[in-house]
Amino acid sequence: MTKSGGNSAGPMVSWFDEAQNCLEKFQGLREDWDSYGGLPITPRSIESARKYLTRLAADTPRALVIPTAQGGVSLEWITDQDHVDSFRWLRAPENLSIEFTPEGAIEVDEEDVADLSEGSAVYRAAVLARAVSRESTTQIAVPPDIQRPQQ
Repeated sequence: MTKSGGNSAGPMVSWFDEAQNCLEKFQGLREDWDSYGGLPITPRSIESARKYLTRLAADTPRALVIPTAQGGVSLEWITDQDHVDSFRWLRAPENLSIEFTPEGAIEVDEEDVADLSEGSAVYRAAVLARAVSRESTTQIAVPPDIQRPQQ
């Protein structure tokens, strides 16, 4: 079954509905949800993650959708989980962490990106995150009443 939506490249990832359900559950998290003082997940981080997910290519492997203690959302691709497999060195690990901050900004772990194979779907997910991040920062205008003072 092919899903269609906001992704201009074609159908959405097969795991979009599952990710969407996770994001909806995050809306209900209250302060100290992790028993270590975790902050509630902000609507901006959830919306930023949701918009990003709609733009992922359909062949993007499933990511873990995780709330962060700072009030954001993280997408984690971890493909070297099988530490028992003695042949795991035959394939390069495809690990990537993308964080959607409480303010809705997107942060990509550049050390992860440097280790990815350029043709892989996870690498393309990182490139997309960079592009969306640039789009977001150019569209955000700081209201005059909260601009930083001149130094």
